[in-house]
Amino acid sequence: MSIRDTSLDPRIMESAKKEFVKKGFLDASLNTICRNAGITTGAIYRRFKGKEELFIAVVQPAIDVLNTLSDETFEAYKTMEKEHSLKETWANSTENIKKWIKRLYKEKESIKILLSKSDGTVHSNFIHNFIEENFRGSYQLMKDFESKGVCRVSLSYEEYHILVTCYWTALFEMFVHDFTLENALAFALKTDKFFAWKKFIEF
Repeated sequence: MSIRDTSLDPRIMESAKKEFVKKGFLDASLNTICRNAGITTGAIYRRFKGKEELFIAVVQPAIDVLNTLSDETFEAYKTMEKEHSLKETWANSTENIKKWIKRLYKEKESIKILLSKSDGTVHSNFIHNFIEENFRGSYQLMKDFESKGVCRVSLSYEEYHILVTCYWTALFEMFVHDFTLENALAFALKTDKFFAWKKFIEF
């Protein structure tokens, strides 16, 4: 059994990122990707079935880090409930957001492609689906806390949904508008003040 040559993979992925960032999935050209990577189209098709599979490979690191951070956050809140440290953590939520942003910015380019260049792919509704999943998980978690007397939620289901959608959209727009990491971290402070979560969810 032959072993696939992986030496070309970094060049292919880098060229693909540049093409997808510039033109989006629909207008991106495999020929351009190959030419800029200095390879033949055959080299692409030995690795991917087509342009969409290549796109999926490019954005997979972004999907992985977003899902990992989301899962870690929900698990952390459950752990903090057991340790009775929710109030302290909630008071320092801005620091947690900064940690999120620093990790996300390690995949900045892939995240931008996923968020703004995925029309025509299986990930075209990623933002909507991700926000909906996080809203449902977050709302249920906070209502569970409220039922136990841990916190008080001063938002209806619909209000919570709208604010969560706006909040995530604001954070994602940092990538779409090419914020530097420094600017993104500063913006995190502003979003925290603007959305005033601590006024609506009190621990």
